[in-house]
Amino acid sequence: MSESKSNSRRFVTDLIVKYDYQEYSYVRFCGHKTEQSYYLCIVISDRYMITSKLIEEKLKRIEMERVFTLSDLEITADNYERARMKLSRLVKEGKLKKVGKGRFYKPRQSLFGELLPNMEELVSDYLVKNGVQVGYLTGYAIWHRMGLTTQVPNIIEIGCNKKRNKITRAQYTVRFIVQSNKITRDNTHYLQLLDALKYIKHIPDTTPMQSFERIRQIIQTFDAVQIRKLTILAKPYSPATRALLGVMLETLGYEKESQELKSTLNPATTYKIGLASSSINFKDWYIE
Repeated sequence: MSESKSNSRRFVTDLIVKYDYQEYSYVRFCGHKTEQSYYLCIVISDRYMITSKLIEEKLKRIEMERVFTLSDLEITADNYERARMKLSRLVKEGKLKKVGKGRFYKPRQSLFGELLPNMEELVSDYLVKNGVQVGYLTGYAIWHRMGLTTQVPNIIEIGCNKKRNKITRAQYTVRFIVQSNKITRDNTHYLQLLDALKYIKHIPDTTPMQSFERIRQIIQTFDAVQIRKLTILAKPYSPATRALLGVMLETLGYEKESQELKSTLNPATTYKIGLASSSINFKDWYIE
């Protein structure tokens, strides 16, 4: 091989190491038609094909309807732009669906049409960040799972520790409910129950009394440690919520916790919820 050809290939190798994809493109389209620029075009094409095939292989390992990001594909920084272009192309081809900035999933077809990821997947970036719980599902979706309503929601509600504006994900409107308690992985179930008590008048396809009885059935399965946690978490909630939990705990025999909650209530205030029972003294808890 001549010295000029050797130098040319060494020059190309140096460029491959030093420059990113955009600078390759500049050399390709603006450079002279020399052996170097021709060789660079081949390198660009080969590297893009390698990245494309790598992404396709990684996508095969991702489950259908699981929401993922580029970081889940473990793409190196120097391949990031090519990977982004590849995913954009797959979205245009209908092989991927986009559900937010940099968030994708592989769609699955059923007899009834395309299946969406479950709600946790769709909004997972608002539930967990860097392995830390920062939000939780609440509202209609949880009421449905708890057996409080038969309505299938088209709204996703998320409890979070700071105010956020509503967004859209897939076919859902996503609303954020500010939670006064610090959200942790261990307390989300308790917060979901307390939220249901807080909004007991707004649960569709049921009555407040039916919802009260269903929530009481769930709490009845708790042990003393869980009841204690629930009582502590209830204190930042509204007086009406504390009254509902207090009378519920009283009927379940947790006198200490029920009186602890009752001491936080104003006897001059009445909570109009629409509850009545011959076996439960709601009036003693200022509930009508």
